This record gives sequence, C-alpha cells and structure tokens, in this order.
Amino acid sequence: MKKQDLQPTDDNIRNTFYKDSIGRNKDLVYFIKIIDSIDESYSIALDSYWGSGKTFFVKQVKMILDAKTEESYGEVEGKEQVVNTWNRISKNMQLKKHVPIYYDAWQNDCDDDPIYSLVYQIAIDTANIKGLKDKISFSDIIAAAGKLTGAITGFDPNEIADSLKKTDFLEKMRSRKKIESRVKLFLNRLLPDGCDRLLIIIDELDRCNPEFAVKLLERIKHYFNNDRVTFLFSVNIAELQHTVKTHYGADFNASRYLDRFFDLRVPLSRPKAELLLKNADYTIMDCIDFDIVIAAYDYFNMQIRDYQKYTYLLKRFVKPSLFHSNEELSNTFDIIENVLLPFSWGLMMNDTQKYQDFISGKDDSELINFILHPQIFKKSEQYIENLFNKPVETAYLERKIELGSKMDYQFLHDFYDMFFTSKSEGVLGKCKIRNYEREFFRDVVAQMSKYMILDDLDQT
Repeated sequence: MKKQDLQPTDDNIRNTFYKDSIGRNKDLVYFIKIIDSIDESYSIALDSYWGSGKTFFVKQVKMILDAKTEESYGEVEGKEQVVNTWNRISKNMQLKKHVPIYYDAWQNDCDDDPIYSLVYQIAIDTANIKGLKDKISFSDIIAAAGKLTGAITGFDPNEIADSLKKTDFLEKMRSRKKIESRVKLFLNRLLPDGCDRLLIIIDELDRCNPEFAVKLLERIKHYFNNDRVTFLFSVNIAELQHTVKTHYGADFNASRYLDRFFDLRVPLSRPKAELLLKNADYTIMDCIDFDIVIAAYDYFNMQIRDYQKYTYLLKRFVKPSLFHSNEELSNTFDIIENVLLPFSWGLMMNDTQKYQDFISGKDDSELINFILHPQIFKKSEQYIENLFNKPVETAYLERKIELGSKMDYQFLHDFYDMFFTSKSEGVLGKCKIRNYEREFFRDVVAQMSKYMILDDLDQT
C-alpha cells in the first residue's frame, strides 16, 4: 500500500512550487520577505497543526534561498527554474544571500545533548558551500565543530572531532567561559565572503522527547545569539507547550516560557480544498457530491495530510448504481452517498469516540450539527428533501439554522433512529429504510475503516 500524503521529496517540493499546486506560493513570498528583512539575531516560529505541511513549506524556503544564493551549494537541481519561478511570483524581489541549514530535531532526539547533532548538521551542510570549500577543508570544519562542542560540554575536542555522531562519549554538560565568542567565530567562519546570513531551520521539535526539546531551545538561546544568524522553528506551538509542561510540570506557564525563545510567531494557513482535490487527481465527483466533500474539509478542520487520506477513502468508494439494479436502489442511497458517508469518514478521522457513539446508534448530535451547518446544508438540502413527501421549505430550515437547538429537528432524529437503532423496515418521506440500505452502508464504512488502518500502519 502506498502512502497517501504528499511526501516532502525533492521532486514534490520543486513541482508543487513550479505549479503552485496547493496555493502556497504567495505565503512563500510573504514569509521569505520576513526572513530577508532581518538583520540581527532573530528567532521565528512557523506555527501550524501536525499534518499541515510545515516540513514541506520550510524545505521550499530552503530550496529558494539555496537557488538564489550563488555562493551557496554549487549544484541545486532545477536551480534555473526555481529562480525563474521565484522571480515571477515575487515580481523580481531581490534577496540577501542566505545560507540555509535544515536540522530534523526528531531524528536526533536520542542524543543526550542536542548540541552535537546540531553543530554536526551545520558542519555537514556547509561543507560543500561554493566559496567556502576552497578556503577550509571538511576536516577543518569538523575540528572547529569539535572545539565548539567541547567548549560547551567540557569534552576533549579531539574526541569529539573523531566521534561527533556517537553517543557513548556524551556526559553531563559543563559550562565554559568564552563559549559565545567561540560560537560566533565558528558560525562566521562558515559564512563565505559575499554571504549575508545563516538561516538554521529546526524542524519537528514538538515531536521530540521533552528533555531533548527543552535542552535544544536553551542551548540555542544561550550560545547561538549571533547577529548574522536567524533560527526558524517549524512547530505546533500547542503541542510544544505540552512538551514543556511535561518537562517542568503541569502548572508551568509554557506560553510565557516559549516567548523567551521566539521573537515572532507566524501561522501557516490551510490551503483551499479545491486545490488539494485538483492536486490529488481524484475522480470522486462522479461518486459523491463534490461540494459536500469540499465543505467537509472546513467543517472537520482538516489539515493537508488529513484531507489526502480522506479523499483517498472517497476514491475507493464505488457508486451503488454500478452494481445495483434500479429496482434495488432507493432515494436513501442518495443520502448515504452524499451525506452519511462523507460525514462518517470525516468523524472517524476527527474523533474516534464520537464516531463509535454515532455508528452504534447512541448519539445523532454530530450528524445533525453536520447537516445543519450552513455550508453543508446548502449542498445537502437536495438529498435531505427525500425525507419528506414534498420539497423542503428552504426558509423554514434556514430559520432552524439561525435559532439552533431551540427548534425541533424531529425529522432528522426520526431518520437516525430508523436507520441506526431500529431493526424494522419502513418509509420516511420518499426514503425506504430497509436492511438492504443499512447493510450497504455498514459494509462500506467497515471496508473504509480497514483501508484507513492499513494506511496508518504503512505510514508508521
């Protein structure tokens, strides 16, 4: 089974930038403009939910800055097209010359001290910088990195230079004098002539174990205060606050604590659902109402990864008319296809307990809230009409939306009870409620649940 989320591979990062497939090129221009305006020691938190595409976004930032800085990495694949695309979308915005470094904190949180892997990553990423590799060898960079980490941790630099990525030599940190000046010297040495700033991207910090995450933040705060360095943290602030509370205690003010480390918080907005569907190339419009699928994206506050999985499930759904005769079908199938299934899969992904309560006939409140949500109701009204013997008076239902729970939605309660709790067959408006329809619905959601579980296992 293949993963359904768009992975941040080099090809995907380039192609989505060229085509603006998820509509974030304007965000890239805005964000890079912020980065380029900085001329002092600065720290930015790019804040969004898990699965929102933060890693994708910061890697696109790195790609653009790499391509725009001639003194940076000698060969950037697709460099000319990246530069041309940037010039087109930014209206030829000129940038300082940045050297970007990408550090995945989660991949290194098994280390006792994050300083080793961070400095090592800086050394590795700058080893092939054009204009630097002719002036300083990789072994010299490693030696400088060893002296730096030795100064911070109190270890012999020669040992560190020989075993930067090992963990068996890590011991308790000891503070040393002049650490800040050594850090400044090390970082300045890695910036070649003509380059203005070092951008260090810290990704996945909110997924790290609490001790590692806190120590990394404090190491950076104490030792990397350099006027030529910008730190960019790609995080979910809410999750990082939980991490900090786990380390310092539930009553600790994690928000105030994080304000010490982030000079600016920038939220990453969600792409439009239409663009995600177009990019996914899913032919679901012939199976389920396209407008309801789009509305569900906002209703369930889905992130990119959620919606890719959601539409993947819809793609696997086969329209009943393809394997049922016209005599077998009833108006109930319209409600199943275009209301119950989009709702069920969204709720299943959003809240497992509420989904179990809904599917077992215990609670219809989530379904009713979904149907009567203004954005959803505009799309589902044509299917809900089947619950009546005559067309629904739109104004009547619109009043219900405005007045909320004060009005009586008995026709929806009746449908839920007949479909999910009753074992007898009957008719509600134009809809036949039979075991035939019930079994079809339960078979489909059961199959979709299996696909979801298999997909989750495949992505771990």
